[in-house]
Amino acid sequence: MLMAAPKSHLRFGLGKKLLLLVFLTTGVPVFLGGALFLYRQHGELLRHNGQSAEHTRRQYTTELDWREEVLRTRGHQTLKSLKVLAPAYLQSGDPAMTQLANGLLGENGLAFFSVQDANGKLLWQLGQAPLHPLTVKEEIRGIDGLLGRLEVRLDRSSLEDVLARQKTEVAMNLFQDDADQKRLQAEQFTFFLAGFGLVLSLALGALFLAIRRLIVKRVEKFVEVSTHVEQGNFQVRVPVEENDELTLLSRRFNDMIQSVGRHHEDLEAEIRARTNDLQCANLELQRALDRAESATQAKSEFLANMSHEIRTPMNGVIGLVDLLEATELTAEQRDYVETVRSCGDNLLSIINDILDYSKIEAGRIELENIQFSPGTVVEEVAELMAEKAQGKGLELVCNVSPEVPRTSLGDPVRLRQILLNLAGNAIKFTQEGEVVIRVYPLEQTDSSICLRFEVRDTGIGIPDEVKDRLFDSFTQADNSTTRKFGGTGLGLAISRRLASLMGGTVDAESVVGKGSTFWFTAQLGLDRSRESQVCRDTQRLHGVRVLVVDDNETNRKILEQSLFNWGMKPTCASDGLEALRLLRHSQHGEAPFQLVVLDMQMPVMDGLQLAREINRDPQLNPLRCIMLTSMGSGDHAQEAKRVGIHAYLTKPVRQARLLDALFSVIGEEEVIPGPEPEQETKQEKLHFPSTKVLVAEDNPVNQKVAVRLLAQFGLETDLAANGRAAVEAVANQEFALVFMDCQMPGMDGFEATGLIRRRELRTGKRVPIIAMTANAMKGDRERCLEAGMDDYLSKPVNLKKLGKVLQTWLCRDHQETTNPKNNPKPTPSSGPGGGGRTFL
Repeated sequence: MLMAAPKSHLRFGLGKKLLLLVFLTTGVPVFLGGALFLYRQHGELLRHNGQSAEHTRRQYTTELDWREEVLRTRGHQTLKSLKVLAPAYLQSGDPAMTQLANGLLGENGLAFFSVQDANGKLLWQLGQAPLHPLTVKEEIRGIDGLLGRLEVRLDRSSLEDVLARQKTEVAMNLFQDDADQKRLQAEQFTFFLAGFGLVLSLALGALFLAIRRLIVKRVEKFVEVSTHVEQGNFQVRVPVEENDELTLLSRRFNDMIQSVGRHHEDLEAEIRARTNDLQCANLELQRALDRAESATQAKSEFLANMSHEIRTPMNGVIGLVDLLEATELTAEQRDYVETVRSCGDNLLSIINDILDYSKIEAGRIELENIQFSPGTVVEEVAELMAEKAQGKGLELVCNVSPEVPRTSLGDPVRLRQILLNLAGNAIKFTQEGEVVIRVYPLEQTDSSICLRFEVRDTGIGIPDEVKDRLFDSFTQADNSTTRKFGGTGLGLAISRRLASLMGGTVDAESVVGKGSTFWFTAQLGLDRSRESQVCRDTQRLHGVRVLVVDDNETNRKILEQSLFNWGMKPTCASDGLEALRLLRHSQHGEAPFQLVVLDMQMPVMDGLQLAREINRDPQLNPLRCIMLTSMGSGDHAQEAKRVGIHAYLTKPVRQARLLDALFSVIGEEEVIPGPEPEQETKQEKLHFPSTKVLVAEDNPVNQKVAVRLLAQFGLETDLAANGRAAVEAVANQEFALVFMDCQMPGMDGFEATGLIRRRELRTGKRVPIIAMTANAMKGDRERCLEAGMDDYLSKPVNLKKLGKVLQTWLCRDHQETTNPKNNPKPTPSSGPGGGGRTFL
C-alpha cells in the first residue's frame, strides 16, 4: 500500500492553481460585467438629471424673460402717466407729478422715481434704488425742444424669488421621481447578481471538484510514487485508471521506474565491485607506502651511517694534515700536504652536498629567522673566495647597493651557502677576467624586502640546450665522464631548493664563450626597531676630491659609487699614465685632488710605480694614497710603505674597512696593516698550560689525532676507550673539559654523559662535556644537548674549529665552568661544528 507523500513542501499546489484559474476565467468577467452595468446605470442617471436640469433652466429663463417684459411694460405705462405732468413740474414746480409718483411708489414693483434736466442734472428723486433694478427712461419735450428726462426703476428681486421657489419645487419633484426609479432598478439588479453569483459559485465548486478528481488526485499519485522512488523503493507503481493522456503518462512513468530500478541494481553491483577493487588498491598502496617509509628510513640510516663512517677516517686524515703542516717540511713535502688537504676538503664538500640534498628532499631542513647584515654576508663570501680567485688570477669584485638595509631578518648561513656555491662555480668555470658578486633590492614593504643576489663571471658560458636542466640534481653543463671541472652537480639543485624556502627563485643568463650570470632572490624580514645605526659620520669626507685608478671597469664603477655615496667627489682613470695626466692637470686648477685610491696590478704601470712617480713629483708629493691589491704578501705592504702608500688593503675590500682607511688617511694617520691575519692565526696562539682534558674515543687513529691537536694548545690529554671508562675517569680525576664521542662500544657517549650528570648532582661540580662526533645529520646536535652535553663539534676536526671550542670553554672564570648554580647550561659556541648551525 502506498504511503501518503508529504505535502508540506508544496506552497501553492495544483488544486489551488486550478481554482485560481477558474476564478480568473469566470468570476472576474462576471464581476467586471456587473461593475460595467452599474457604471452605465450611473451614467444614465447623471445624463437624465442633466437633461431635467437643462429643461428646468430653460423653462425658468423663459418665465423670467416674460415677467421682465411685463415689468418693463408696466414701467413705460407709469412713465407715460407721469410724462403728462412732467412739463408743468419742470416749468412751474407743479406738485401734481410728485403726488402721483408718491401714490404709485411701492405698487407693482415701482421702487424709484427721478427727474433730470436737459443737461442730466438730477432735479428730483423719490424712493430707494433696488438691488436688482429694471430701469425704464422717457424724454420730456416741450415747444422749445428737450426739457429733461424721466426715469423709473422697478424691483426684480421679488420676481426672481418666486421663480426660484417654483424652479426648486419642480426640480425636487423631478429628482425624487428619478431617484425612486433608479433605486428600484438597483434593487432589482442586486437580487439578480446575488442569484447569479450563487449559481456561479455552485458551478465553480462542481468544476473544481471534477478537475481535482480528474487531474489533481492523479498528479498527487505521481508525487507520492516519486517520493518512494527517491527513498529507494523501486517496486511502487502509479495506478492506471482512466484512458487519457495522464494514463499514457502513468504507463511511461512506471516504465521509467522499472528502468531506473534495473539501472540502480546494476550501479550498486558496479559500486560493490569497484569498492572491492579500491580496497585492494588501497591495501596495495598502503603496502607500497610502508615499503617507501621503510626505504626512506633505511636511506636515512644509511646516510647517517655513511656520514659517520666517512667522517671518522676523514677526521684522522684532516687532523694529521694539520699536524703535519706544523712540522718542518721540504717544499715538495708541503706541496704534497697541501694537495692532501685540498682533496680532503673537496671530499668533505661532496659529502656535505649529498647530506644537504637528502635533508631537503626529506623536508627536514628548517630556516632560521635571526638578525643579520646582508651586505656583510656578501662581503664575507667575497673574502672567503678571494684566495681561490687570486690563485687563478681573477678579479673578484663585491658590490653592495647602498639601498640594501643594514639589518634584515632571515637565515644568513643558508644565504651564505647559496652565494658560496654560485661564487665557487663562477671561479671554477672562469679562466680569465673577473667575477662580480652583487646584491640590490627589488621591492620593499613595511615588514619585508626582496633582495636580488647576482654572481657574474667571464667564464666559458652555458649552452642553451642545457639551461633547462641546469638546476636538476647531479647535472652539470658537461656531463661526460671526462669532465674537466669535477663536482657532484648538486650545488645548484640545493641552491634552488634553499632559495625556494626563502620565498625566492634561482635562474641563470649566459652566453657561450662570454660568461654567465647566476642570480637568486630572497624574501627577508625587516626589523626597524633593531636596525643598526651608522657607526661613523661621513661629514668629514664631504667635498674631498679623490682619484680612482684601476684598470678593471667594474672595480672603478663600484668604487666611484661608494665614494660618491659618502659625499666625496670621485674621478676615475683606467691606468697609471692617465692618472698622472689628471693629477698634474688638477694642480693647475682651482680644485686639485686630495686623495688617490689605486690598484696594485695594472698593465704598463702598476700601483707601486704610480706611487713612486707621485712621490718623486714635488707638486704631487702632498697627495695621500690608498692601495687596493689582490696580493696579500707582507713584502708588498712594506714596499708600499716605502713608496708613500698611506693605507694598504687587500681585495675584495669591505666598505667598512675602506671607510676606516679613508678616515685614517684624511686624519693623517698612517695605516699600513699589511696582510690581514686570519682568524685561525689568533686561535693558534691560544695556550692552556697545566690544563687536563679527557677524550672519550674508541678509534685509535682519532685518539692519536685528538691528543696531537690538543697538544698544539698546551693541553694534557687522558684517553678513554669507551663510555664506561670515561665515567670512571671523571669520577677519579678532575678535568677542565671532556670531549665525548657518541658511538662507542659497551657504553655510548649519551649514556656516559647521563651518568656523569647524575653524579654531579651529588658533588655539586660540573665539567663541560663537548660532543666530538661523526654524527652530523639533522637532529644530532639537538640530541647531544638534550643528553646533557654542553657543546657540539662535528668531525672532521681541525685546529680552527677546535680552537673556537677551547676559547669558548677554557677562557671562562673557573667558577663559571664548575659551579652548576652559576652556569647550569652554558651557551654552545657558534661556528662550524659548534653551536648555532651545523653547516653541511
